[in-house]
Amino acid sequence: MQSLCHFLAFQYWFSTKHKFLLKLEVEKNNMSPDGVKNSIFELVTDSNNAVVAMSGKWGTGKTWLWRSIKKDVEDKIGRPTLYVSLFGIRSADEMKLRLLADAALHGDESKLKRETIKTLSTGMRVLRRLHPGAALLNDLALLSMDAVLKDRFVVIDDIERAQSSFALDELLGFINQFAEHINTRFLLILNIGELKDVERWDALREKVIQHEISLEPSAINAFDIALREVPCRYAEELRAVVSRINVTNIRVLHRLLRTVNSTVGRYPNLSTEIASRMVPSTALLAAIHYKALADGPSKEFVLSFNSFIAAFHRIEGQNNEQTGWESLLGDLGIMVSDEYEVLVARYLDTGLLDREGLDAIVSKYQSETDVQTLHSEFQSLIGDYWGDPAASC
Repeated sequence: MQSLCHFLAFQYWFSTKHKFLLKLEVEKNNMSPDGVKNSIFELVTDSNNAVVAMSGKWGTGKTWLWRSIKKDVEDKIGRPTLYVSLFGIRSADEMKLRLLADAALHGDESKLKRETIKTLSTGMRVLRRLHPGAALLNDLALLSMDAVLKDRFVVIDDIERAQSSFALDELLGFINQFAEHINTRFLLILNIGELKDVERWDALREKVIQHEISLEPSAINAFDIALREVPCRYAEELRAVVSRINVTNIRVLHRLLRTVNSTVGRYPNLSTEIASRMVPSTALLAAIHYKALADGPSKEFVLSFNSFIAAFHRIEGQNNEQTGWESLLGDLGIMVSDEYEVLVARYLDTGLLDREGLDAIVSKYQSETDVQTLHSEFQSLIGDYWGDPAASC
């Protein structure tokens, strides 16, 4: 640990002296969500870092991380931050007007100044609708940009979702101008893989950005983040499933948690055996429904699965993909699909939960304690079989 600290300290010193592009790769460093938050907080509150970029795939928690440190950042710098999403934005002027509107709502300027900014930013939008020539009046509002952004901290989110008419050169030129001349600091949030001009981004970012944070959370870290927002009484059973199927999209994990909560979660006192019977197939079907598994089984495969038949009819030349699916379901402890899986699949397809049917299924499971014990024992046997079929014979 001491060696790691020395290494990170050297990286930090080197980056400040040589404007080095430092990547904080969450997965490779195996950082916890709190560790990531602390590291990002230190980077964005360091006055030497005029521009920090935080990139990652959709659903990796970029915006959540910013929101989780926003108040602490504002306390540290002593002023409210400004925020703008570029989703649907067509030009730099449109982005600036949205920043003015945010400053009017959340800025720390005097009341008179806030009202002036608000009147200008909203008035220009109304005038543009009434008369095309009124677009020239944008300049009146934009004249106040220097005063509004001086010494401020600005978050620009969803960069990849801007309209193609808003060129990266124009965006990064704006950022560079305000960072260098009026001491504005920026946090850029984006999914680099979805940029319309990745090559242009690569060519420009080293000139503008001091630090880049690349979020690559593990399935467990992503699950722990999702769990904070959507608590679940069967979190431990679900965590094991998420680790095996390797879902890292936090939005999808929210949906998995809600699906488990609305089905299994309706019954707070299920035995470990019954929870272990219901949670894995619920989560797997939800992951399939929300297209979170690149090479996972189909819904039809899961609904017709019977590990007894699969175990005793495994033959040479079997489809490798199907063998992998059988192994996955075996790892998850799914032995046989029955009316419960059909009910969950129907719920996911229609959004309507058959509560009476679910109550009947759970009552049946609770009355079959001995069967559930046998389920656990057979689950272990099947796991050994898929791991080493010869040794299990």
